[in-house]
Amino acid sequence: MRKYTPSLFALLLCASLSSGVAADPTAAPVPSLLPTPIASQQSDKLKAQRAQFKQALKALKKGQIKSFRRHQSQLEDYVLHPYLQQSYLLKRINLKHRLEIKEFLDTYKNAAVTVPIRFRFLRMLARKKQTALFLTYYQPTSDINLQCHWLNFRLKTNEQRNDIFTQAKRLWLHGKSRPKSCDPVFKALIDNKELNDDLVWQRMILAAKARQSGLIRYLTSLLSKERQNSGSHLLKSVRRPEHLTNLHKSNIPTEDMGQIAASTLSKLVWRDKDRALKLLDKISSKIQFTYEQKKIIARHFALSLATSGHQRAGEWLENIPPHEQDDKLIRWKLVNDLRQLDWQQVNNWVKRTPAPKDDESSWLYWRGRSESQLGQNQLTQNTFDQLSRKRNYYGFLASAHIDQAPSLESKTFHFEPLLLTALKQSEGLQRAKELYLIDRKIDARREWYRFKRQRSFEEQKHLAVIAHEWGWHNQAIISLAETRLFDAVDMRFPIAYQELMKNASKQKQLDMSWSLAIARRESAFMPDARSRVGALGLMQLMPQTARYVAKKERVKLHSTRQLLNPELNIKLGTSYLKRLLDEHEGNNILATASYNAGKHRVKKWIALDQEIPTDVWIETIPYHETRAYIKNVLAYQQIYTRILGSDDNLFKQIVGSTIGNAEPKQSP
Repeated sequence: MRKYTPSLFALLLCASLSSGVAADPTAAPVPSLLPTPIASQQSDKLKAQRAQFKQALKALKKGQIKSFRRHQSQLEDYVLHPYLQQSYLLKRINLKHRLEIKEFLDTYKNAAVTVPIRFRFLRMLARKKQTALFLTYYQPTSDINLQCHWLNFRLKTNEQRNDIFTQAKRLWLHGKSRPKSCDPVFKALIDNKELNDDLVWQRMILAAKARQSGLIRYLTSLLSKERQNSGSHLLKSVRRPEHLTNLHKSNIPTEDMGQIAASTLSKLVWRDKDRALKLLDKISSKIQFTYEQKKIIARHFALSLATSGHQRAGEWLENIPPHEQDDKLIRWKLVNDLRQLDWQQVNNWVKRTPAPKDDESSWLYWRGRSESQLGQNQLTQNTFDQLSRKRNYYGFLASAHIDQAPSLESKTFHFEPLLLTALKQSEGLQRAKELYLIDRKIDARREWYRFKRQRSFEEQKHLAVIAHEWGWHNQAIISLAETRLFDAVDMRFPIAYQELMKNASKQKQLDMSWSLAIARRESAFMPDARSRVGALGLMQLMPQTARYVAKKERVKLHSTRQLLNPELNIKLGTSYLKRLLDEHEGNNILATASYNAGKHRVKKWIALDQEIPTDVWIETIPYHETRAYIKNVLAYQQIYTRILGSDDNLFKQIVGSTIGNAEPKQSP
């Protein structure tokens, strides 16, 4: 039997933990990991190939085609040889080179290397109206432009149109305007009488939710004359919700009237709760709502009022029948009771109501917490003892309540050494590794994802081991989550960028486990991570924040692209954490919340007239993202604290503490 050891460093750090990965005792022994003369020769050859690969690309960039071709011919046995031809063709996406492009796409078929070539080729073919070629090389894509071009070209063939129209209707039902490339296929729907009033009206309601007045106006023109008045009133209500008070006087169908009101109110209540409540009171007796419309209004009002802690939240939550309560409503009913610190009601609710899906630990914790507040000491001990075995936020909280060491609940994953070897020898995986090593991260991920999708579930588990071995932490973390290997603690929580994290944390007098936990939660240690809102790098810094911190720290930041550099990102990220920690007088919970949601927003969540238990304050944060973020960071920090060799239970800082009066205080 041979034990898998990712690295000597990881083994030393995790000595106090049971390993997350172990070899199958029935499997054949793994060959020695020590370098051999043959391996050394292969390594030298690979280094030379990498250098020549870069020279070839440099020659191509300078337009030195003969030099490029010479290097290309000498690299035919290099695993990234296809990427040279890809680079050459990407600059020549036109009809003149279509034969070379077709040959490339046919040679590599569905390989990841073809993705950017195929995308640009299809866009060019669409512009040039090359129907046959486009349909030949089109593959399913998330790009709406290409989807619409595909449907348009299919309309020109003798193909059965039912499927085309079905696909077109799916694209049609969207609350915002679609690209112009979709216009022809939408026109075909209209011309073939495939767009009835119901489909147009459905899209108008979606547009109303997105507050797209221009789209509503256009869609109204597509309605039959009998329904155009409904469209006009929908537009007026979107622009000015108070128009609903005149809706009952309009000559429109009763169901349309109810839908206009339900859609408008459901949107308004999230922007202006009191205004929505007053408006509903005025129109409730004038508009005849269907049961479904009443249900939509009730759900939006209950959730909106509950998330903001509105005084009428309990009333709306109580009025929703039990059979209409989904997991989200059930959870916010609990939160509303917690806000009132009504521990008897909390206890009654969690005992008689099944826990929302995947939320059993939360339910068990608040049961124990309420038992404690009600003086039911033995029940409290039993509940928290059961929960303390869990390696999560609530398990760590429970262990702090009963003064036990937090459990990491680490287990071994038995792997097949021969399967690992076979996977490593696969061409697709070799390309992914080589691209990763030469820092072509986007291409590396394409190769990795394409390869992973084609593997069995068992093989995907082994891919997590391989990614960890390479130091490709974010892919290891993703694969472990996808294959539910949650107990492989050493792989899920690597000490990534150790020296950079250690030095930056020490310089700012921060706990290194906190810095690691923030980076683990923000990017899963993906150095080139980019969020949909523009946050960049390991610690997901917003450019504006980074510029502010850089100025304060006297660090030169010429371009936001510099934030993809791990050293600079960690330096600025830890500096920002330190500033937030100082602003909140050392309270890392408020600092963590501010790192995610912004310090100004967090200040609004702190009660000025009362002190709230810290665990209750976290649970009642109105933003789901920030609630989950704080819980994850706290749990990750606890795990990293253990991995770094300390037995401290960090959750003791939460037990007995409060947040309120603009500043956190410790209970006596």
